[in-house]
Amino acid sequence: MAQMKDKNITADQAALDTPVEEKIPTNFTESIYYAITKAFASGNPKQLFCLSWPGTVLDHERLAWDPDDEVAGIMPETQFVRSSQILDQYVPPSPITQPDGTRVSDRYANAISALGPRPNTELIKLQSVIRERLRTEITKTIDGKEQTFTLVSWFNFLYTQWSQEKEQWSRKQTEIQAELRAKHPDDDEKYWNAYLSWYEENADAYVQDINSKWDQLLIEFPLTEWQDALAILDTHDDGGLNAAKDLMQNVRLPLPRQEGIDYVPTSAIPYDWPQELRPTTKHIDLLADPIAQKMALDTAITKLEDEVLNWMAILPKVDSETVAASTKTFNEAIHSFSRAQTELLTQYSANVLTAVQIYCDIQKSRGLQLHEVNDGESQSKLVSGVQKLVDSLAASSTGGGAGPTVNWDQIKEVAEKLHKGQESLIGKQQGLIDAGLNLADAANDYLEHQAKSTLLTWLPTYVEQLKSKLKDLQEQQANLAAAANVYYKYLTAKPKDPEESPEETFGQNAFATKLEHPASDRWTEVNIAIDASEMSSDSRMNTYFQAHQWGVDFFIGSAGGSSRHSYSHFANTFMKKGTKIQVGFLATKVLIQRPWMKPEIFNNSASYFRTLEKPLSPATQVTQNTVLNPANQNIVAELAQNYTLPAYPVAVLLVKDVTIKVQIDSTKTEDVRTLAKSIRSQGGGFLCFSVSSVETSQSQSEKMNSFCMAGQMIAKATAPQIIGYWVEFTSPDKSIKIDQATATQIAEAIGFVNKLQTVHQAMKERKEAPLR
Repeated sequence: MAQMKDKNITADQAALDTPVEEKIPTNFTESIYYAITKAFASGNPKQLFCLSWPGTVLDHERLAWDPDDEVAGIMPETQFVRSSQILDQYVPPSPITQPDGTRVSDRYANAISALGPRPNTELIKLQSVIRERLRTEITKTIDGKEQTFTLVSWFNFLYTQWSQEKEQWSRKQTEIQAELRAKHPDDDEKYWNAYLSWYEENADAYVQDINSKWDQLLIEFPLTEWQDALAILDTHDDGGLNAAKDLMQNVRLPLPRQEGIDYVPTSAIPYDWPQELRPTTKHIDLLADPIAQKMALDTAITKLEDEVLNWMAILPKVDSETVAASTKTFNEAIHSFSRAQTELLTQYSANVLTAVQIYCDIQKSRGLQLHEVNDGESQSKLVSGVQKLVDSLAASSTGGGAGPTVNWDQIKEVAEKLHKGQESLIGKQQGLIDAGLNLADAANDYLEHQAKSTLLTWLPTYVEQLKSKLKDLQEQQANLAAAANVYYKYLTAKPKDPEESPEETFGQNAFATKLEHPASDRWTEVNIAIDASEMSSDSRMNTYFQAHQWGVDFFIGSAGGSSRHSYSHFANTFMKKGTKIQVGFLATKVLIQRPWMKPEIFNNSASYFRTLEKPLSPATQVTQNTVLNPANQNIVAELAQNYTLPAYPVAVLLVKDVTIKVQIDSTKTEDVRTLAKSIRSQGGGFLCFSVSSVETSQSQSEKMNSFCMAGQMIAKATAPQIIGYWVEFTSPDKSIKIDQATATQIAEAIGFVNKLQTVHQAMKERKEAPLR
């Protein structure tokens, strides 16, 4: 029998006496792990929290349902199937883990199918003796005739006599009530008085007959001993194994291939947990970062330019002058827009232009024009604000340095030209959007009236793509226009403390809170602070992964962690020394219910034999301290490789509205923006938190988004995800591997087959004997 090495089952050392939720972290992995275990402390030593790295993003659109579709509070079948499949995932027991692609139901079914009970010889003998005695025949005189009974049939006869007397008395009462009700249909008092009179005269005789039959039963049979005998016959030595196997016989339900092959019904507490997955906080305020908005607008324009090329390529295949003319107008509009934008940017320093443009938007939102300000004091404040912003933008550029010095005359000149240029630019941009929409309308009209009989089935897709790109451009245009005011609000924020600067108060309310979002009352707020120095510490926690698979930096390049840097890369390159990474999210614990699973049977494994070489679990009890003990470095690998069901998930940890705030070196702001953008496009994430790649109506508020400003980076991924599992370690497997000696012993213990054969043969001979 496979068994764990003694060195891996060491007694809990003094250092391990400290509860896991009270331990002090030494690296960023432990900071996250201990913060979660502290928020959801469990005193069960047989349970281990397993942090899923990275998390598994859930599509709440596929899991949620309309309350009107419920029947008696039961969720629709489709959502039940999908949630069952999620809750049936198996994860190897490890502080850092990931689902391994197997299902708990499959592992459990395989485990119990390989187990069998080792018969209790003494119980079998006792039951055999009782059965022999209960089959003893006795002769009784019934109605003057002698009849032969076994003890069981005689008991049944007496019991039937008693129950028949009770039934006769009950039936007589019903008949009299019906008779008296018919006699007094409209007078309840007369009816009830008549019934009481009859009852007083007749009840005693019937009750005496009932008691007489019961007394005869008590005289013939000592009921205490009789019931003990029957209880012994109903005693089992399999510890519930047979009942567990019966449950699994028909529990699997087939599915169409679109949903899978089959599933095992699995629910949770709370039952409606999928309804709580929708993010409760909105898209992070990207408007606070005008540079990010400008980059996003440039991207939207580039995509629209690509769309022009697509239309120019398909134009020869579309026999429509209207579509051709609209495509040409569309092409000219985007080139005109690009030229106007380029001319405006090349006249001035990019940083000066951006700073003045922001303040122009601020003034414009208040009904003023920046170049028309005449008040000397106001002009001085504007010069100071623009200069500070120019310096900030210059410092945040790659390899940043000091920005150019500006004065009011320069600001006024730039603002005037910017005002005139913007009017032209805005007009050309609107012309671009109008041209694109006209093209889409022309293409739709062509499809509706001229192309029905053609093979241009792909053309509607091009129309929808065009509309999508135009919509993105319009949204981004609005975002950029509003960015100035949000940025200005942060720059002029009043410090909470006289010694604080506005930069230090920036993003104070970035994290989600239940108070602001009452729909999250089931969720717990978790806030974690990670020192920059902890990013360079190697974790000593046991993991399910190999060392080279597990390395992860602040950013994870993809959901599978395929793009990695060393632990300290982000901290050393971008963070200010002595600062912290702040992580905040909403979390909730969901308990898993498996009515088909009876893990308590494994407490009786000493009474089982098994057919497989691998046992279910180690022969000694594994605890969370066993796995968390740094001395047991091989424990996770041994559990995964040498045992078939060493543990099973009993709860999952769901998180949503994940927000991270980092103090960064302002000179590296542009590099951080670029890196964050690449991570976002790859569908990665940060630390152990994944980014949603789900395209739904809410996808814009689910994907990772971030902005950098005032020496900080704030990033958010609102999508719900499973970030961890609580697993219960299986009871020690004390079953024995079946061999020839064990098989012989079991065969000798189960001797009823031969006895039944003898009995049936005797019954057959008796039936064939001639009647006398």
